[in-house]
Amino acid sequence: MSSSPILSVSIVLIQIMLGGALCSTVEAQVTFDGASRDACSSLIDEESPSRHLAQVINQEPVWSEDDLSADTRVIYVSSSEGSDSNSGFSENDPVRTLEEAESRMRDGFPDWLLLKRGDVWDEGFGTWTLSGRSESEPMIVGAYGSGTERPHLRPPNKGFYLLGSPRHLWITSLRITRTEYSQYGSGVYMHLSGSDGEDLLLEDLYISGFDPNIGLSAVNDSLVFRNLRIRGVVSVDAVRLLQDGTQDTGTTTQGLFLNHIDGALIERCVFDHNGRSQDPNLDISGIHSHNVYCQLHTKNIVVRDSIFANAGSHSLKLLGGGTVEDCLFLENPLALLCGYTGASSGVGATSTIQNNIVLGSQPINSSTPRGYGIQLANCKDTIVQDNVIAHNTTQPYGVAISVEISNESACDNLNIIDNYAFNWLGATMKVSLIGESDYDLKIKRNHFDGYYQAGLGESFVLRLNETELASEIEFQDNTYYVDSVPVFAWIGNQWLDYGQWQASANDVGSVNEAHLAGRWDSLTIEAYQASIGQSPTLNSFMAGARKQQRDAWDSQYTSDSVWRYMATELAKIDLGVPEEPGPICHGDFNDDSVVDVDDFSILLLEYGAEGKSLNADLNQDGIVDLFDFTGLLIYFGESCDHPSPH
Repeated sequence: MSSSPILSVSIVLIQIMLGGALCSTVEAQVTFDGASRDACSSLIDEESPSRHLAQVINQEPVWSEDDLSADTRVIYVSSSEGSDSNSGFSENDPVRTLEEAESRMRDGFPDWLLLKRGDVWDEGFGTWTLSGRSESEPMIVGAYGSGTERPHLRPPNKGFYLLGSPRHLWITSLRITRTEYSQYGSGVYMHLSGSDGEDLLLEDLYISGFDPNIGLSAVNDSLVFRNLRIRGVVSVDAVRLLQDGTQDTGTTTQGLFLNHIDGALIERCVFDHNGRSQDPNLDISGIHSHNVYCQLHTKNIVVRDSIFANAGSHSLKLLGGGTVEDCLFLENPLALLCGYTGASSGVGATSTIQNNIVLGSQPINSSTPRGYGIQLANCKDTIVQDNVIAHNTTQPYGVAISVEISNESACDNLNIIDNYAFNWLGATMKVSLIGESDYDLKIKRNHFDGYYQAGLGESFVLRLNETELASEIEFQDNTYYVDSVPVFAWIGNQWLDYGQWQASANDVGSVNEAHLAGRWDSLTIEAYQASIGQSPTLNSFMAGARKQQRDAWDSQYTSDSVWRYMATELAKIDLGVPEEPGPICHGDFNDDSVVDVDDFSILLLEYGAEGKSLNADLNQDGIVDLFDFTGLLIYFGESCDHPSPH
């Protein structure tokens, strides 16, 4: 900059360090041209694409807390110490069975039913029709006692069967598993009937072995449930059992199924092996087996900070669209689908998909290959930004980012921006136009690395099924790495090399760089595991993730920690960072030979700006974004003998 724009900077505390708090407490006011703004607001605001860079301050979920009301009745139940002839009103006088405990609760009151930690019940609650008083005075089912072990329910059928119109109900801190045969058994199942329902919290639950683990729906399309929160839930190994106790093949099982829901928050959850057997010799997965499946009548869904792994088919399927941010997808046949291509899909689903990581893929079963990362079907007013999709090296006809347009006016204002997609067999980016449709699609500032492996089918960076898409889609300022791919693009029925593509496409400002073997090798879950001193395998990571619970939370097994590791590694790749920083001060924006708070403030002032002469654009990609921020963190505190060209 020709002159310093910073007239006043007041910073109470900025604690920045790799592997520690990135922005533990920031209270900064910067005055620029007479205007003041919070210098860290773009980093910690909920809507910021770099929100995850400040997430270290909130590694653990914000668990729900409630106080006893004046007329709350607390019922204690213990299978090891209780008797149904006891009052149940104290820890020293608990009842024994869940049936008896439930019978002591009062509908419409803020009563609590607490199960003793470490106890086991070979029963569930069965049909549950009780509700609390209000959102501030809910009915609660939870745990009491010492230790961290959740109370364990082993029902032959359902753990909870919520019938009628439940309202203001919390179900927390329980382990619910099934190993015996029972048709349509569920850990928690809601069958909304009679009237609309509202305010259900499922928190700190471990649910395994049901069909589905969690299913929340209504008897017909006229009913709706509002304000659903699913937080810190581990839902794994959902499967349908046959009468002989074996697992059903061709299952249609979900870890979580939602329909007729308006307003749901799913956060800090783990979904693994739902609809897929842990036994590699049992080929049970089918196209209707998902980790999470949100039907078309479910809307206003927010999914964040969660882990999705080893699904039978789709890992997260949002037919009505939604917000998906800061999530981690590992070895799924199809990681994420937003939108719907059926006849009733209307004019398009709206979605925000940002700051997610998709790593690896696998087939649905031995006869059904897949390999899809992010799928968009008839999406409008949608942004896909700052995602990493990488390392499908086994599914030859996969697609890292797929867009399908099949309904008129169903793809208006769709933006695919600032994503990294690499090492993905098949197509890195695919757009399919079906029939006559209007569309407004922009593909900008992405890093697309073509991946080719001899003997595993054709691979290319771009696949457009209609010739006109090349000139009608707006491509701008993308970086391609294509020298190892025999064909750059497959357009209609034509194969194009990079030069032919540039001559015929609406692609402005994009560049082609050399494909470097090993460029992305550090961006794997195995490398992350090694970086934290753990066994470098996916199974080891998921074993840690499955253990997450309120009283034993481990931040190493969160999507946040993996994303911070990935962002740091990407910044190193973008900047050409050596293992040990040299004497040049990358990030010394004010040329004072040290990377410090003043340089941090300059980056904050330019954050989100686009252009070719930005001081804080460390990786020179035309925008000051999260990768420049992460790059600055790498060098923060470094000093040198001479300024650098930034």
